Amino acid sequence: VIDVDRLMAHEEEQALEIEALQSIFEEGKEFTSISEKEFTIKLLRFPGGEEENHVEVTLHVTYTEAYPDEAPEWKLEEVRGLSDEKLEELQQRIEESIEASLGMAMIYPVTEACQDFLKENNQKELSM
Repeated sequence: VIDVDRLMAHEEEQALEIEALQSIFEEGKEFTSISEKEFTIKLLRFPGGEEENHVEVTLHVTYTEAYPDEAPEWKLEEVRGLSDEKLEELQQRIEESIEASLGMAMIYPVTEACQDFLKENNQKELSM
């Protein structure tokens, strides 16, 4: 049995979350809407450019029908400055953030976890 009220509530929560994210992240620069259920957020260590960014990732999110009661589909794109090992660590952190936030809007906490990770790992790659 499909709970139509719950589905409507999910859609409303998703729309409200996207609206909130658009007010936090600059449309067209950091936030790119692909559809009403899919978007990307470009994450930098220093979004204002006040210092050099050596690391950067783009979080690509697609809401599932039951989001936020279930995890969204997500992947990291345009990864810059992170080794495979660091990338795996970041993906683990994202998974943990999603797990901890099931049932509520979780993309902002996920972006915060990403940005914290980027802050910790904002090192210039050593070229040999």
